[in-house]
Amino acid sequence: VWCGLAWRRAARGHLRLAIYLMVGVSTYARPSTLLAARRCDLVPPTPGVSRHWAVLTHPREQKKPSKRGHFDEGCPLDSPYLQGLGTVFEKLASSTSKAPLWNFDYPEAAALLKEAAEDLGVGPVTLYQMRHSGASIDLAKSWRNLTSAQRRGEWTQAKSVHR
Repeated sequence: VWCGLAWRRAARGHLRLAIYLMVGVSTYARPSTLLAARRCDLVPPTPGVSRHWAVLTHPREQKKPSKRGHFDEGCPLDSPYLQGLGTVFEKLASSTSKAPLWNFDYPEAAALLKEAAEDLGVGPVTLYQMRHSGASIDLAKSWRNLTSAQRRGEWTQAKSVHR
């Protein structure tokens, strides 16, 4: 469903929104957290450290911690459905630009998502569902275990992931 929604947005000229949706599903990030990402927060792979791009959330310099009080949290963009997007991430990233990574705000993203869902006949869909869908997909496909999904989603209680 998420790939279909992303495809629908890309086909209608909203490529960055399509990427945002898939990155949101992959990272389990809260929509507003991901919307706050800047171009400099998209981090390229580092030889010997990581083969994957990552997104940095809650940079210390912005003085706004995560819901759990953490700063400088990186999440690898390692989901199978994101592989092959390295060139796209390369074009979006800039180690020096503090400009927003995305060219839309929450209300616009929500409206465009709603429109795509109606076009595809998948019923009402919200941006926040990316977060929980990502964990469900990863667990169903055995791409992550409960512990890594819980850590990735920043859920303090294991019962949140079990649901």
